[in-house]
Amino acid sequence: MSTFFLSAKFSVIKRLLQTFLFVVCLAGLITLQQQSYLTPQPDLSTEPYRSQQAINHSNKNASWRTVFPGSLYVLPYAQLSAAFATPELHITAVAEGVPSYVGSFLRGTIHCKCEFFPSNRGSPPTVSTDALLERYAESQLHGRIKYASGRFRCALLTPNAEEPDRPIRFRLHCRRGSLRSLTDFTVPNKGSDVSSPSRASVSFAYCSAPIWGGFNDAAGLVEFLEYYRWMGVERFIFYVHDSAGPAVVRVLACYEERGLVETVRWTLPVRQDTVWYQAQLAALHDCFASTAGRWDYTLNVDLDEFVATTQQRKLSDLVETSGESDCLMIRSSIMPVVQPDLLEADRSIGSIRTMSDVTRKDYVYPNEIRSKFLCRAEKVQEMGIHHVLRASRGMTNFNFTPQVALLFHYRSTENLAAAEEDKICLAAGTVVDDRARRIAKQAGLGEIVEKQLRMCAS
Repeated sequence: MSTFFLSAKFSVIKRLLQTFLFVVCLAGLITLQQQSYLTPQPDLSTEPYRSQQAINHSNKNASWRTVFPGSLYVLPYAQLSAAFATPELHITAVAEGVPSYVGSFLRGTIHCKCEFFPSNRGSPPTVSTDALLERYAESQLHGRIKYASGRFRCALLTPNAEEPDRPIRFRLHCRRGSLRSLTDFTVPNKGSDVSSPSRASVSFAYCSAPIWGGFNDAAGLVEFLEYYRWMGVERFIFYVHDSAGPAVVRVLACYEERGLVETVRWTLPVRQDTVWYQAQLAALHDCFASTAGRWDYTLNVDLDEFVATTQQRKLSDLVETSGESDCLMIRSSIMPVVQPDLLEADRSIGSIRTMSDVTRKDYVYPNEIRSKFLCRAEKVQEMGIHHVLRASRGMTNFNFTPQVALLFHYRSTENLAAAEEDKICLAAGTVVDDRARRIAKQAGLGEIVEKQLRMCAS
């Protein structure tokens, strides 16, 4: 009997050892496979210095760099942020969601550092600090999606204390098991190249969600641009996917030639269905970081959303009404429209939304539900799509009443989400509200849209 139990015990131990060896071999195969896919990253430390604006948008191509295939990708430039207690460097990332314990065991945990170079070129890094990979909170709330939008955060170290204005050169050095990845960056110091020029009045920029999916509503885009130009926006920054429609691409190029628009080519390194809405949060944070210090306020609204104000107030008037608060929140109301076909052809001039639709739902969404905002970008630490999640200490907020300013959201009610607030909205009646039309008429949108479409088509 004792021999039987002893034999059974050895059999169990043998199976456990076999299982352990299988797991170790599998992990080794995965590591070797990933190693074979790793490509060396170009060393930018020897490139001539370019301003932050040039790094961000003049090349018009946010060509992602692979840190670890299938797990982590970063944009090829970094941003200097003053929104936190101490200066930081931020690198926009698309990263695999928080891995499971099994995944971490099989592939290893990713550890990254920011390593700073001294002023003399060719010298190795002299100081380093941990690089915190931070996944944006809202990007992980949309079902079982593989990737999340996020960023690396590194405390700013200055190995060039004797040359405080010299561009900062540093390296993102990441390790996972026996693998490592090196990505070099150069950014201006002290934000000296991104400060806004002196202006007599408050200045405004606009940040778009990624344009993709065949969106081709050129008339709607021109209406949006000209409406907000009248409201006071000086620069529009658009993140454009390769799938954007040709008519929209022509309009953006036309306005870009006139210095009113900046475009960033936004082609993701992962499949569209593996990251929420084309990594919208990554684009939004990247854009706010690029406008910080260049304009006083940055506006976040969608292309079918128009700020309607009483007495045709402009954005500068709203800032004054708020007592020059740092962040202005504007609540939303649905303007029910028959959704045009935005994929095949442009809408007719006669169907300009702000000129033709004056009936909205008699329901205003509460703050942080479909609301949008206008903020000092340098004060914002983390955003959601509809509100600011974290901000610098002392940041002041102002919530407008619907009687002063309201966000008109021109959309169909057929595909409203099943949230409780949407159900209330659907059940509500309608009310006539012509504030956006008054602004559109005062701005002369009817003639301007037609003129700009002809100009951009030629």
